[in-house]
This record gives sequence, structure tokens and C-alpha cells, in this order.
Amino acid sequence: MRVEPAVSLVGHIVVPGDKSISHRAVLIGALGEGETGVHGFGRSGDTQASVDAVRSLGVTVEDVADDALVVRGAGLRGLRAGTVDCRNAGTLMRLLSGVLAGQEGEFTLTGDESLTPRPMERVAAPLRRMGAEVETTEGHAPLVVRGRHEERQCRAEQRDWPLPDRPENIEQGRVGARVARQLDLVKDHPGEHRNGCEHEQYLSDPGAAGDPGSHRQ
Repeated sequence: MRVEPAVSLVGHIVVPGDKSISHRAVLIGALGEGETGVHGFGRSGDTQASVDAVRSLGVTVEDVADDALVVRGAGLRGLRAGTVDCRNAGTLMRLLSGVLAGQEGEFTLTGDESLTPRPMERVAAPLRRMGAEVETTEGHAPLVVRGRHEERQCRAEQRDWPLPDRPENIEQGRVGARVARQLDLVKDHPGEHRNGCEHEQYLSDPGAAGDPGSHRQ
């Protein structure tokens, strides 16, 4: 078969929404009151795990289109205790562990055979230092988070400490708690690393909160 060169190529390409930000959009919507519209949702197995996770916590999520959702939040303290299957989504497990630290009740976070061997103690330890009750299974998932939402019980007892390698993983758990607790955390880590705190940008810029596609890099 011979393919002749084309003079021009005409068309358009739609880039899917950012997966990491799509996780955050769903979780923030779950903590809100009323409806949150999410547009440019990056549909994938991992982000679908976030949708199903918040549904298991008592949140209603309506699929409007392949890249659009409506999340009807349960409120800041309204998530229902129980077991959440994070499947293969490590970002979801890290973010959700922090979010659930500010809820009431006991939550178990589990995943599939590729997620459960991953180290989770480095996420759990900073949350404990903030006053949360988090147990790992020999340093791995499943994680058990016992919610303690009172300010005197779940707080940033240590606000400034160095982060180890892959700091964005630890920061996801801490700022997940910050969304629920509005904690003022300070990180001190030499060198450049990925900004894992897009949900803080959402909170400071509500107009962009529902559009993962608007934050593509």
C-alpha cells in the first residue's frame, strides 16, 4: 500500500481533562452543599474510581456526558462511614485519607492488587501528626481512618517539617485534610516538584473549580 503525502490536514482535536484535577473536582463537589457542575472531566478508570468512591460515601453523582458530571454534595461533614474501594487510584487514596480525617466515623480505604502493595505510611504519618487517627496494614493499604472532626482533636500540630522523596504524594494527603479542616500548612522541601495542590486553586478561584480542562498544562 502506498500513501501519498497530503497538502494539508484539517480538523480539530479535543484534549481530555486533566486526570489529577478531575479527582479533586469530584472530591470538592462531594464536600460542598448543593450541586457542583464539573465540565471537561477526564474520564478514565482512575477518575471513575473517584466518582464511585464518593457515591459509596453517600454522595449523588449524575453523569451528564462523557466529560461532564453533576455532583450533589453531602456537606463538609456529611460523608457516610464505610469501606471505599480505590481500585488502582493512588491519588484518590492519598487525597481521600486526608479528607476523611475530618469526618465522623470509621472509614476503610482499600484497592486492587496493584495499589495495596504501595507504601502508605509516608501518607499516614503526617496525618497523625496533625491529630488524625490513621492505621496502615504493615505500611500499606488497606488504610483505616477514624474521623475526628473537632478542631481540638484534628489540627496541624506540626505546621512546618521537611518532606521526603516524592513529596507530592505526602502533600496530597495533607492538603486533602486541609480542604476539610482549612489548615494553614507550610512545606519545606529542596528542589522542584509537581504542584499537587490544584484543589487549593479551586477554593481560591471558584469560577474555575468545575473545569479540569481549564487547568491543562
